[in-house]
Amino acid sequence: MLRLSLPLCHRLSAMVLGIFILLHLANHALIFAGAQVHINAMNTLRGIYQHPVMEWPLLFFCGFQIISGLVLVYIRRGQRRSMLDRAQALSGVYMAFFLSNHLVAVLYGRIALELDTNLYFGIAGIHSSPYFLFFIPYYFLAVLAIFIHISAAVHWLLRNRFERVIRNRISMTMIAAGGIFATLLLLAFAGVNQDISIPEEYLAPYTQAPTQT
Repeated sequence: MLRLSLPLCHRLSAMVLGIFILLHLANHALIFAGAQVHINAMNTLRGIYQHPVMEWPLLFFCGFQIISGLVLVYIRRGQRRSMLDRAQALSGVYMAFFLSNHLVAVLYGRIALELDTNLYFGIAGIHSSPYFLFFIPYYFLAVLAIFIHISAAVHWLLRNRFERVIRNRISMTMIAAGGIFATLLLLAFAGVNQDISIPEEYLAPYTQAPTQT
């Protein structure tokens, strides 16, 4: 009989959430083909993951992943010896911060601002000064953290198949690929390779002066 433990539940939850994250990254990669291509693909995927049968369990797994990850980081404090182990913990903490912040932002955009939280909602901050100083590293580190976390998981999963030196090379290659992908993605979001026109309603929260009372 399978005995459930917090680490095992965390890994099982990560597998479910990981499918959504990989699809989300693949959707983001379509920005290289154009903003409208990205939005069309997102609308198609939304028909799947925004259905109540999918959305509520997905939100549950997201919340569980955040809480269980932070608990595991705390429980295993002082036990990590290798650089990759420490990087896994740091990337996990950042992913918890990003997912929490991202969920709140999306819900705020939907409910309070009544906006379609599509590509334009996500990258409006990158096209607004001085907010791009926050959003560029914010998104870059999020993508890089995903690759670091996955590389650490792959390193552990291959522990009985390859020597440590080979596993280290695989992990470092994955992390380097993540850094390159994140850089290219942010350049595309910033409109370096194409002209991206952000609708005014998405720029308004960054450009309108706060109302004084």
